[in-house]
Amino acid sequence: MNNNYFRVTAYNADNDVCIIADSNGYFSAIWEFSAFLISKGFKIIAVGNDTKFSDGNLTRIAATTETFAVRACAMGKPKITNGNVTVNGITYTPNKNS
Repeated sequence: MNNNYFRVTAYNADNDVCIIADSNGYFSAIWEFSAFLISKGFKIIAVGNDTKFSDGNLTRIAATTETFAVRACAMGKPKITNGNVTVNGITYTPNKNS
C-alpha cells in the first residue's frame, strides 16, 4: 500500500511565519511536498509520513488529490519542546519513536 499522508512543519524567515501542513494524497512523495514549500520560501523544520509522527491534538484530513491543508500558522518560529512542535496551540510529535 502506498502511504502518502505527510506532515511538514516549516518556517519562512522573510515573512516570519511558521506552518504545520498536511497532505493526504495531493503529493505522491514526501520530497514533492517539501520541495513545494521550499519553492515558496519556507525552510523545512520537520517532515514525516504518518508512520513517523504522532497526531498530537490534530485530527487527520480526508484523502484528496485536490489540495493540501495548512493545519496551523503563527508569526515567528515554531516552538519545539521535548521533541514536540507547537504552532498556535497545535502540538504534535514529529518523531513518535524518539
